[in-house]
Amino acid sequence: MNKAVILATLLIFSWSIHANPKDPIEKLTADGNSSENQFEQNKNSRNRSTKYYGPNDRLVCESRRGERQHCGADTSGGVRLTKEFSRNRCQGNWGYDYYGVWVRNGCKAEFNVDRYRDYYGQTNDIVRCESYGFRRKSCPINLNGASVTLIHQLSNRPCQNNWSYNRNEIWVENGCKADFHVYRNNPGYPGHPGDGHDAIMVECRSNGSNINYCNVPDLSAIELTEDLSFRNNCKGNWGYASNGIWVRGGCHARFAVTPYRNLNNPGFPGSGGNRPPNETFTIKCKSRKYMKVFCDTNGPVRDAEMKREISAGKYPCRGNWGVDSRGRLFVDNNCYGEFKVYR
Repeated sequence: MNKAVILATLLIFSWSIHANPKDPIEKLTADGNSSENQFEQNKNSRNRSTKYYGPNDRLVCESRRGERQHCGADTSGGVRLTKEFSRNRCQGNWGYDYYGVWVRNGCKAEFNVDRYRDYYGQTNDIVRCESYGFRRKSCPINLNGASVTLIHQLSNRPCQNNWSYNRNEIWVENGCKADFHVYRNNPGYPGHPGDGHDAIMVECRSNGSNINYCNVPDLSAIELTEDLSFRNNCKGNWGYASNGIWVRGGCHARFAVTPYRNLNNPGFPGSGGNRPPNETFTIKCKSRKYMKVFCDTNGPVRDAEMKREISAGKYPCRGNWGVDSRGRLFVDNNCYGEFKVYR
């Protein structure tokens, strides 16, 4: 093989490394994670001689006689297995929770408290959010259009359908505790044909049957570019509302989002022009008998925001209203609200 071919091969390989993002961080089992009772018992019985490991430390944790062993550590940086000492395989027999590393079934191994830095290169965009006593916990953060992914469950209580996020928070409930990755660097994407604007890529995923919203700037155009779900579940299961792109039913996809050009909003790609003239008005809309109702807006709308939730309490509007991909404002599940509509 001549030098030119070798050089070309190296260039292609180098480009492929930078062009393709890493696969999702490996999922670890959570069925051995500590309960809140175990955490409280450990916290109350801990003495000064107990070794507690901090970020970037290495530790050895061993399961004796096959029993579960918990080794206290600051796991905020994530934990990875670096060396296995036991005959019994550690795969599926170790994990970490919100206050340490656990092993079972004879697993003995060395662990390093730097998993997220090793994978992502930095941990500025890792957020830990914990629900205690089954209460809802809000973890304030300015997402500014970023997407959020659950990268590790820290609780033994399941997090599926027990977390989400919006513009200003990540929230968890029902005992879910987890580490989340905030993805702020959406790569560029060619503009939507004919509009002359620059688009950005946004990845959005639903958890189970719940609707999930992914924040985006005000839209000029949007299209689904790649269905990443297991069985192409996105058909009829996505749209755009005032909360952002919404997905449901297991839909996981990448979208090309073209924002309006707006001199007063320099924070989003594509800013630098003027938004088309707006028409705004206020309407009330009510769902009865838990049925989905399309509000009378006299044609499609660009966006809407809730001014007043009239049915607050028994029939909350959170997650039960929006603007679909055809520009129709809707309410569902007995939501009754007053909305400011943008045409």
